[in-house]
Amino acid sequence: MNMKSLLTGLMVVFATTFYAQGGMVTFSVDMSGYTGSEILTDSNVYVNGTFNDWCGACWTLGDSDADMIYTGTFPVTSDTIEYKFTVNGWTDQENFVGGEECTISAFGFTNRYLTYSGDTTLTTVCWNSCSPCGVGPDPGNVTLTVDMNTYAGSETIGDSSMYVSGAFNNWCGDCNMMSHNGDGTYTTTVAMGPGLNEYKFQINQWADQEYFNGSEPCTGPPAEFINRQLMVDGDTIVGEVCFQACVTCDLAQDPGNITLSVDMNQYEGPEIVGDSSVFVSGQFNSWCGDCNMLTHNGDGTYTGTVLMPAGQNEYKFQINNWADDESLVGGEECTLTTGEFTNRVLDVNGDAIVDMVCFESCAACAAPCTLADTAPVGLTKSQQPVPFPDGDIDRAQVKWYKDTPDVKYSADDNTAVDIEFWPIRDLVTNTPITNGDTTLLLKRTKPNKDLFKWPVKYIRPDINPNTRYRWRVRIYCDAGN
Repeated sequence: MNMKSLLTGLMVVFATTFYAQGGMVTFSVDMSGYTGSEILTDSNVYVNGTFNDWCGACWTLGDSDADMIYTGTFPVTSDTIEYKFTVNGWTDQENFVGGEECTISAFGFTNRYLTYSGDTTLTTVCWNSCSPCGVGPDPGNVTLTVDMNTYAGSETIGDSSMYVSGAFNNWCGDCNMMSHNGDGTYTTTVAMGPGLNEYKFQINQWADQEYFNGSEPCTGPPAEFINRQLMVDGDTIVGEVCFQACVTCDLAQDPGNITLSVDMNQYEGPEIVGDSSVFVSGQFNSWCGDCNMLTHNGDGTYTGTVLMPAGQNEYKFQINNWADDESLVGGEECTLTTGEFTNRVLDVNGDAIVDMVCFESCAACAAPCTLADTAPVGLTKSQQPVPFPDGDIDRAQVKWYKDTPDVKYSADDNTAVDIEFWPIRDLVTNTPITNGDTTLLLKRTKPNKDLFKWPVKYIRPDINPNTRYRWRVRIYCDAGN
């Protein structure tokens, strides 16, 4: 066999092996339920996917008998594919919410998904559906109305300010403007695919938008993006709703300008906290790190006012654009834990001033302890008979007080005490002792009891008979912490 014949034989083997991974696949889509803006012809419906690099107008589906069913057969070289049907290249396309039985979602995109083997003819499906037309829900023209009369955001609302965006228009910012009804309400009708659709109202091409937390009955569950949800099965008129609410404005809670204050005086983290260091971030600003700086009040506390949507809002205080933030354990009265995240939570219904809290706490910072700023007074020592009063004298009782006359450190003071003593004279020889060993009893406490005395038993190995000792005590705040 010459070299030319050998190379030709190898090419045939490779070609056969390559196409064995896929096959000839027949795609078929029923466009009878299509409600988009494009005019359909017999040659402007396409299939795009991983098999043709999503090329747009490369693989045309035909409708030679004008029955609105478009079909095409093509060589596909992989047995696992993602794809979708489109009109006029990419002028219009199927938009899936995600979670449909025939789709897969990854990297922000949801496409049809198929695993097959060999030559395959796919079942005819309805546009934007996993099922044939007439089976399952139908697409529909959906009429939506939003009331903007209670909007309290920063945008100016004019006749051409309101839009609806969603999976049906690929979240386009300026594709579906709503018509002003002249009374602060806005209406439009859009074509949505069958089944579950997500959407929201937005202002001036995403300059502002609705923010939800996932607890509302008309939205999806908590996730990175929380949107309105609607199950579509044919043409639908959705009742008027208030912006950022699931009900009409007269029934909805109101958004509010919320004044928040945090005390940073007890912050012990690694960041240097200056005048422009403390921020509040939350659902209201998409957890932006540097959007809402709090103003330093000059005393280690910081205050700011932010606009929050009505209902439940999550937020937290953070430092230097997320260089450090509150670590909330979960279970605190002011927090909500969702998955791995624990944040502060506030139910908003109109303007409110929230009480100042300590960083990483639901309460105000505890007042600094001043008990240890001054030494205890009235230090005495007495020999203590046990049992009292006729028992053996087996210990010394050391006493001290917070103030005169005989004001005790109470259980509420929550103190701890150090007791130090050392020998100063041998009473047998009546000679001074120098450089005697010192004993230090550290951070002794009596939880939930007054702390103003402590027994030192004579049987201790550092207590010698016939010896005079000198004593002193030291008080700690917060049980020695």
